[in-house]
Amino acid sequence: MSSRRASVLCLTLAAQGLPTRAQLGEEWAAVAAHTQRLAKLPEGTGGLLSLTAAGLAARLKVWALLVLQRSLGTDASQALTQ
Repeated sequence: MSSRRASVLCLTLAAQGLPTRAQLGEEWAAVAAHTQRLAKLPEGTGGLLSLTAAGLAARLKVWALLVLQRSLGTDASQALTQ
């Protein structure tokens, strides 16, 4: 296929909303990173459910620290040690 034809094909596919190679590469990297985290879970530890619960707990902790920091008007780490 000539380079001109390939360019026209790429433009046509992009106009139809199909992902480009770069976009597919980015999506693949995200999937690969998530898969690697799941692969590192020890057997019998709860698997995906425990990973999801741990992630949710971490996000809630960060959110709670930010709320505490805003309400006290100070650094949240200092507020916790007092």
